[in-house]
Amino acid sequence: MAHGHVHRSSPRRGARISVPITIVVALVLGASAGGAAWYSARHRHTSGAAASVSCASRPTTVSAVVAPDLASVLAPVLAPQPVPCVRVLMTAADSADMAQYLAGSGAAPAGVRGRPDVWIPDTSLWLELARATAAGQAAVPQNGSSVADSPTVVAAPKAVADALGGVGPP
Repeated sequence: MAHGHVHRSSPRRGARISVPITIVVALVLGASAGGAAWYSARHRHTSGAAASVSCASRPTTVSAVVAPDLASVLAPVLAPQPVPCVRVLMTAADSADMAQYLAGSGAAPAGVRGRPDVWIPDTSLWLELARATAAGQAAVPQNGSSVADSPTVVAAPKAVADALGGVGPP
């Protein structure tokens, strides 16, 4: 070099950020796995405890109609009869068809026999469609509770957000 000093380039910005992000991700995953293991250990039914539960009569049957995407997630949880003396009969049915059926404006989806005890659609928006008629208001209570929440993200280019009256940074 002409001036006698060595020029070192600084490390790439991504390299400096990736180590802390990796550590945070590892900690979050470790904490999640530990929490799941703790929960599983505290709520595991031993064969002796399950065998000692006796039902006064046959198990209570609860019918549940579930959106097909959610049925694959719920089936392994409900199959082993997690609550003693309760048996869940789950049927997968399209949420739109079920909403129309409960509103009284459509036929029962395939496999659905009458109004279910539990309906789990793929979004709570189907509840409003089902409640749009008097029959639906009688069939779908207003005071139900959601079993899950999903974040909703709406994104648009700044010009489109401005045209739509968007507030805040896009």
